[in-house]
Amino acid sequence: MRLTLEAAKKLQHGNTLHFERPGNKNGCERWRVNGSVKTWKKDPSRIRVPIKHGLRDYDAITEADFNPNGNAAYRLVGVELVKSGSPCKYCGLEY
Repeated sequence: MRLTLEAAKKLQHGNTLHFERPGNKNGCERWRVNGSVKTWKKDPSRIRVPIKHGLRDYDAITEADFNPNGNAAYRLVGVELVKSGSPCKYCGLEY
């Protein structure tokens, strides 16, 4: 499943994104949406989704991450809203 531009606009603070990561031990890398999704009224194709991984890794998903078809260049395994202590349904690790 690929993250689409329309799906990225619907993300909310606290959603967890699971990305396919072949070199990772469990094959899954988790990033959390760290703020509100920013969109522009004058240019609906622009978007900025702040994300966080671990304690010190911050990044943002922007419109530059999507190809002209509206799909992201990276593979997204899934999106979920989870509570601490519950296992990841994609890789089995606990949060």
